[in-house]
Amino acid sequence: MKIVSFIGYKDKSELILYVCKNVKLFHNAKVLFIDSYTTQKCRTIIPAIVNDKHYITTFEDIDIAIGFNGYEEIFEYCEEYLINFEDYDYVFLDVNSIEMCESYGRKRVDYSFLVTSYDKYDVIKSTVLLHNLIETNAKLLHKNIVNKVYCYTVLNTSDEKYIDHSFTELKIPFNEKIIHLPLDEGDVSVIIQNQYAEKILFKQLSSIYKKGIIEIASRILEEEKKADVERVFKNIERGG
Repeated sequence: MKIVSFIGYKDKSELILYVCKNVKLFHNAKVLFIDSYTTQKCRTIIPAIVNDKHYITTFEDIDIAIGFNGYEEIFEYCEEYLINFEDYDYVFLDVNSIEMCESYGRKRVDYSFLVTSYDKYDVIKSTVLLHNLIETNAKLLHKNIVNKVYCYTVLNTSDEKYIDHSFTELKIPFNEKIIHLPLDEGDVSVIIQNQYAEKILFKQLSSIYKKGIIEIASRILEEEKKADVERVFKNIERGG
């Protein structure tokens, strides 16, 4: 089992779903996405008629855990519904609060991604989140090179310098190669269309946004060649 954490206050639910689908189809893997406990966005965008406090549902062959406040609740749920948690090949975490750091920071993580926009609020709140992870020795950062993902609608190099300076002061081992994830109006439109269509579709996303998704997936599938990841991604696109 590989555990992947996406850390930060920036909304990243759709991004994680896109990466989940890529990884899922690359290895025909069994994938679980643990949605943020604080926002629970997947409760509204995933087609499942469930009123329970927490539950696991399946969306495009990806299992989505919604409303769980820690691994213990997930393990109890899995035991009740005869789900073997250890069968999952990949577990993706959307970590956007100190509470989630405390609930999910006790299990080792294989790959960590810091996701932020250029918005100063996102940067400062994410800095506080990372500081808390360091102070509590959370395994969400344990012996990891953290990958930085910068999301933006307008590229501003002065903002990027501010972000780099803010995170460098934390003394965290970051991957020097930043993943840039531009989001133009067309991408925003496609993401919203996907929400209402209740699908994970890539075809109409901009080439540069898709390039960012491929780069994230490639770092998770580190034992594979990036060209192979791109090939699988193109096969996904043909289906939508």
